[in-house]
Amino acid sequence: MYKLPHKRKNLTKQEQLELIKRVQAGDSSAVHDLVVSEQGWLINLALRCKFDATIIEDAIGEAFVVLLKACKL
Repeated sequence: MYKLPHKRKNLTKQEQLELIKRVQAGDSSAVHDLVVSEQGWLINLALRCKFDATIIEDAIGEAFVVLLKACKL
């Protein structure tokens, strides 16, 4: 069974925008922070839909590829 990450504080819209700006500026620690901040709700959604663990991992990976492309990385 997929193990959920530790509960993290939800970021405000302002915090999300600042993090995205850091990602766009090439801050590698911001990429990690962005992934960590957003992974919880993606995993929760996938688990609620009762997807297979492999499908969950693939979907989350694809979601982060789209997220990083949107940040123009």
